[in-house]
Amino acid sequence: GEHGGGGGDILEVLFSTAVSLVLDPDDDQLNHSRLNTTAVYPTNGSEVKGKDIVPHIHLPYQVLVTFFYIFGILGNIAALYIITKNETQRYKKQTFMLRCLAGNDLVALLGSFVQMYVRLYLPNPNKKLLCASRVVF
Repeated sequence: GEHGGGGGDILEVLFSTAVSLVLDPDDDQLNHSRLNTTAVYPTNGSEVKGKDIVPHIHLPYQVLVTFFYIFGILGNIAALYIITKNETQRYKKQTFMLRCLAGNDLVALLGSFVQMYVRLYLPNPNKKLLCASRVVF
């Protein structure tokens, strides 16, 4: 069918790619490393359990996810600034509600962003602390 423009085709391709990655991650050609918690990998005579392997995503995925996090964080900061700058007495409750929603979203994005990098680059993060911080964020 006709989508009415090139933008629909791009969104369709992105959506189908995301769905295929979720439904069948073994077909993913860009991300060859898998975190397998049951396998044992021999390395120079010593054995390393799969759970000791650091979670890893390839650079293109990491750059894309980081871009979207930063875009969302900057968008929420801009929204908070615009809401604060244009606050009027007439819509005080609505302004407060919008400020709370944007602030909540900003904290959640910052928390997820930090946790992603902690899980990717800290060798052995404290799982209880990660779980507690996820609940707080």
